[in-house]
Amino acid sequence: ESEESEECGSGESEEEEEEEEEDGSVDSADQSYLESEASDEDSAMHRDYPRSKMQLLVDEAKDNKQGGLAGMESDEAGATILNLSRLNAHNITSRVYEIDTLTDLDISHNKIPHISEDIGNLTQIMSLKAGFNNLHTLPVELEEMSETLTALDVSHNKISDYPANLYVCNKLMEINLSYNHLEKVPLSVGDLELLKVVREWEVGVGQLKALTKLDLSHNRLIEFPLQLDRCEQLTDLNVSHNNIELIPSFISGCRQLQRLDISHNKLTVLFPEIKTLRGIKYLDASHNQISALTDMRGLTLLTDLYIDNNKLTQLGQELLDLQALTVLHARHNQIRKLSPNIGRLQALRTLYLDHNSLEELPGDLFNINHLRDLSVNDNELDAIPQGLRKCFQLHHLSLARNWINNVDGRELHMLISLKAIDLQDNGCVWFPHQLCDLTGLTSLNMSRNAIPQLPDDLCKMTSLTELDLQRNQIIAIPEAIDKLSKIESLYLQYNHLKDVPPALRNMTHIKRLNFASNLFDVTPGLLSHLTQVVQCNLTRNPLSKVRQTVAKRMKITKPYMTGLEIMEEGVGEEMSLATDNFEAAATQYSKQLAGSGAKTLPITPQYHFGAGCAVVQLSHQNKSRVRRLDAEKELLVEQMEKDKDQTASQALHEAREKRSKRLGEIEDEQLEIREHAGELCEQAEHMLDTGIELLIQARNLGPGLELYYARAQASLASKNPDRAIRDLDHLLAQRKDYEPAMMLRAEARESLGQYPQAHRDCVKASRSKYATRSERQYLEKVRELVDLGMHSVRPAGINSADFQREFEVTPAGTLHRRTIELRHLLVEGESLKRAEIDSRAQKKLVDAQAFERYEDERDDLLAKAHKKRDRYKLTLEKIRSKRMAERRRAEQELRERKEEERRLKELARKQAEERREEHERERMAEAEEEQRKVEAEIKRIAEEEEAQRLKDEAELEELLKLRGKKKKRPGSKGSRPGSKAKSRPGSKGSADGDGSEAGSKPGTAKGKKKKKKKDGEGDDDSKPGTANGSKPGTANG
Repeated sequence: ESEESEECGSGESEEEEEEEEEDGSVDSADQSYLESEASDEDSAMHRDYPRSKMQLLVDEAKDNKQGGLAGMESDEAGATILNLSRLNAHNITSRVYEIDTLTDLDISHNKIPHISEDIGNLTQIMSLKAGFNNLHTLPVELEEMSETLTALDVSHNKISDYPANLYVCNKLMEINLSYNHLEKVPLSVGDLELLKVVREWEVGVGQLKALTKLDLSHNRLIEFPLQLDRCEQLTDLNVSHNNIELIPSFISGCRQLQRLDISHNKLTVLFPEIKTLRGIKYLDASHNQISALTDMRGLTLLTDLYIDNNKLTQLGQELLDLQALTVLHARHNQIRKLSPNIGRLQALRTLYLDHNSLEELPGDLFNINHLRDLSVNDNELDAIPQGLRKCFQLHHLSLARNWINNVDGRELHMLISLKAIDLQDNGCVWFPHQLCDLTGLTSLNMSRNAIPQLPDDLCKMTSLTELDLQRNQIIAIPEAIDKLSKIESLYLQYNHLKDVPPALRNMTHIKRLNFASNLFDVTPGLLSHLTQVVQCNLTRNPLSKVRQTVAKRMKITKPYMTGLEIMEEGVGEEMSLATDNFEAAATQYSKQLAGSGAKTLPITPQYHFGAGCAVVQLSHQNKSRVRRLDAEKELLVEQMEKDKDQTASQALHEAREKRSKRLGEIEDEQLEIREHAGELCEQAEHMLDTGIELLIQARNLGPGLELYYARAQASLASKNPDRAIRDLDHLLAQRKDYEPAMMLRAEARESLGQYPQAHRDCVKASRSKYATRSERQYLEKVRELVDLGMHSVRPAGINSADFQREFEVTPAGTLHRRTIELRHLLVEGESLKRAEIDSRAQKKLVDAQAFERYEDERDDLLAKAHKKRDRYKLTLEKIRSKRMAERRRAEQELRERKEEERRLKELARKQAEERREEHERERMAEAEEEQRKVEAEIKRIAEEEEAQRLKDEAELEELLKLRGKKKKRPGSKGSRPGSKAKSRPGSKGSADGDGSEAGSKPGTAKGKKKKKKKDGEGDDDSKPGTANGSKPGTANG
């Protein structure tokens, strides 16, 4: 037993060493703790240290210690919950599978490629989380958990096959297979092993009778999962982001389904069986190709319906029975009209109809009393919908980017619950004053219109926090705007503003201001009172630069002149003040090179030369002080030598100590002066080198171009590389072969993250044949930084050829982090307080003239604005008239076309009737003609028969006369002459007194037959209209 334990211990130690290599190292605290535990005599096994965090967690679970490390819970029987997530592990230690008491195991957010088959040992597992790994398949040994496993999460992996053996886990209630590579949900047919277990020939997802939630989203499914109708407890089904083209009819078997997500597929129709899913509450069918909705009358519990990004052309009667519907999203379709009875959806709260082709909204829509959010952006509405005033509970209204050029405020001022309204980009030519009655409004957006003036009643909207009026034609802000005390964002860029009212300074809560692209000629001085502002934009305004330029020159000239005066006086103690003044002038000069007024500054390096000379003078003074201290030191040494010859006394001892102490102080002071003199010499050398460099640049670059180079250096030093790049671009456009400018631009671009451009500049600069050693060292330093940046961005594809072709990197740079524009003003100009004082003084001096000029210009602008407004109105009216005329013309053409079609149809109908009548007349004429022929033939036959009868009677009379017999009564028996059978009058054989077989009257069947035999004629000689040539009216006839 001891040998076996040693072998097991050695095997475990080898496994643990492998685990340490895979899982990483442990921190010192855990190491010390576990070292102390390892020394315990009761330790169950030998463990090598240090341990990884995963090993620590497993150790804690196996030792079953209360209050262990985070991620593990245990009870008296053993550990039940083990959390090994987010450890960046590539493998799971096999010791995990020995903790057979686990019920919850979490190994998610790692890099695990596969799960060991030993997981089948954990027969008590109820929840297994293995998402966010690199799994390609699942072990079939999971079927060992069939009696306990209820939740399985393997999302965000690379699984392409789901073993059918896992269907035996019939206790599963939740399965998450999203974000994998599944092409179908497997269905096993004829598997004998599964047949023994489940007693069914076809084994599929239908075996999971307890399943309530199934997530198959973000896979590659091309067909709907089979046997899903057998999952009678299924309530949540997600098959979004797949390639499914058809929902089968057996989905009607999922009677308990409450949430269904079929978005981002290839469906062309919404399956008709949906009406049988009476318990569904959430349905997402967006991002498909559905052109029409099916009957939804059975979905009485549906509350959320998403049908965005389809091909619907109308919302009709299919939705009217959804009495519980509260959210309806139908954006990005082709809807042209809504059902006139849409008001039956009384539970509707949110309706989004953006990006459609609606020209009007039905009035019944606004009978929905609880409607809160209505968005109809990017449609073709030409007016505020009639009846909107009924929506008293509406909170958000968005009608942006339509054709509403005349806002009917009467439909809006009754919306007392409205919090936000968006009417941007509609072509409005005036601000509806009725909107000012909406005192509860917090956000108003009427940007991108043609509004020339704001009403004074705007200040009634005291609840506003955001006001966006950019890109209009506004010429003034109401004086009482400070009453909007809660406003935080004010956007008025791209207007015609020249000034802001003084009351704006009282809006202390404002944080974002944008006055860009207006007509400000002076920076508003009241901005200093707005202490909460974090963003202020005054760019693209014609700000006056004269006063600012004079003030900037004074900041340079005043300290420079003061320094010259001090140097001329030659006072040694004040020479440091001269140096400070020269340094201040040089600093201001360097700062202002990066400012907007740099073109008005003198192009001279005199400030640097002056500062350098002052520092040299100061160093000379320090040397003089050193010489004076040397003389004092020599004197003290001589006195100390003389004291050696004198008699010792208390006074002499004290004098010697004082001289020794002073001698030490002199040496310390000399050392300090020498060090300071060395620093001054280096400083003077740097300043003089800077002046010489400026002179050389002026000679090499030509007049004016050295200013751009110096300003670029100052901009780069002040962490403003985009301005430096612009100056260097201008310089290199004039002097393409100036390598120092290329090096400086490479450094600026590297600081912005424009590594490909910086690399090109380094390559061009390295071709120089006249670069100095320092310049080459500087270039190598910049190139190392650029190469490091290129290496870091190469995996992202930023420096690829395709990227550089698609994107143009401006001096600001696409990778440039955004800076606050207000910082430029603070760096370039004077203090805001000084600007405010100067602005007040200037206004006092020219108050009358400025006011008169302001009024004249304001009147002119008002007149121009009114003219422009009238022109806009006229243009809009013309456009509208033209549109209406085109519409009327189209309607007229449509009516004419329909009238012509109706006339042609009527003409064709009449022609068909005439042809039919003509044909009927022809048939009637033919029938009449045939009837006349038949009558004529009957008449002829009758006449012939009558003639024959008369002839027969005459022949009979002649026969009777010849035989001398008495004439027989008509209808009696008798035979025609020549017949074989003779009978007497009154003999038997008469049928009814009109003839008999033996002796029938001529015209009967027998008599005629005998006559034919006598005359030798056949059946073809019989009279027409009779049978066998009998007389009409006889029996055979």
